[in-house]
Amino acid sequence: MRRSIAILQKKDMRIVLFGLLIMAIVGCQNNEGCTDQNSLNYSSEAQQDDGSCTYESYLIFGFLDQTADQLNIQGIYSVDFYLDGVFIGSKSTSQSWYITDDTDCMDPNELTKTINLGSSPTSTAYYEARDSNGNVLDQRTFSLEGATCRTIYVDL
Repeated sequence: MRRSIAILQKKDMRIVLFGLLIMAIVGCQNNEGCTDQNSLNYSSEAQQDDGSCTYESYLIFGFLDQTADQLNIQGIYSVDFYLDGVFIGSKSTSQSWYITDDTDCMDPNELTKTINLGSSPTSTAYYEARDSNGNVLDQRTFSLEGATCRTIYVDL
């Protein structure tokens, strides 16, 4: 009988030790993932950044009322917008606006562009505004930041 109690205790001890080992492994897991709240794939459960963060930046193109008036006086009624040499779209000079703090880069009624920044939270881009004859009206290089909406407007 003593022998069966000793075997039972030995077996119980292995079960307890196995359970403690499992708890130690699970409890010590270091949840990796993206820890940057400005990224597309932010994980609130991640405790350590694993470099997997991805980013987007948002742009809205246009011109202010005063610029539209100047363009109309010059006989320019439409402006073509390019980003890094790629045509984004056109906008009529009758579609001018005032820039406000609540500019919506996702507004379907505006000329907008979403830029995939990949794993970098910042980048740069080159913009051009051209008239219908291809003449450059405005151009500049500017910075892009993940999770930000940036207004790009023609500056004569």
